[in-house]
Amino acid sequence: MTKTYTFRPNYEIVDLFQGVRPIPELAEEVGMYSATSDFVERHGGPISRDILKRIPDWYYDETSSKNLN
Repeated sequence: MTKTYTFRPNYEIVDLFQGVRPIPELAEEVGMYSATSDFVERHGGPISRDILKRIPDWYYDETSSKNLN
């Protein structure tokens, strides 16, 4: 018997990014997979920190209220 699972993503767009980063800049960016925002702030590159700055405060409040941080 085969079981089928369906995942329905529940996400919200919090910002749109315009423009393109040059390949050399992307190549130097450090990967930040599953990192906390504090870790990204301390160890991330300029692209990661720029993305972090764009996340609205309400997002952090909501994730904290759900114990997701």
